[in-house]
Amino acid sequence: MKYSLIIIGVLALIFTLRCNPGEKYVKRTVSLNAYESFKNDTTRKYLELTVLKVYPAKVKCVGSEKYANLYITKLLNDQNLYVFEYCQKVSVYVYDTTGRYVPLIDTSNILRDRQDSVIIFAPKDFSIPTGAKYLFADLSVLSES
Repeated sequence: MKYSLIIIGVLALIFTLRCNPGEKYVKRTVSLNAYESFKNDTTRKYLELTVLKVYPAKVKCVGSEKYANLYITKLLNDQNLYVFEYCQKVSVYVYDTTGRYVPLIDTSNILRDRQDSVIIFAPKDFSIPTGAKYLFADLSVLSES
């Protein structure tokens, strides 16, 4: 229990240091037309990720207005993947740099319906490279304890 509290404290400190307090996030609607929906190898149950950057939703979802966390990630094959996660609180393990927690996506939970746009909170000058691959799913974690 004592070590769990220490780990949570360290992760909170890492989160604080990785988020630039001077960076202003604005609500943005991103059209997904210039990007490519990720095609998953259906033989894999999970996609293991390395989280490079997190843009958390600053507002809770209300009614039909959905907001997404954006995770800029790298797959094991070094391919970048933009993961949108609707209406969830960003979990502390996402900021772990010890390797104790491995962020992953259960491939059965990938949203298959084509989305035309998504609302995120990101810096005003943020952009996703044309042709980038993306998907909609909830992140989960594999604990390496």
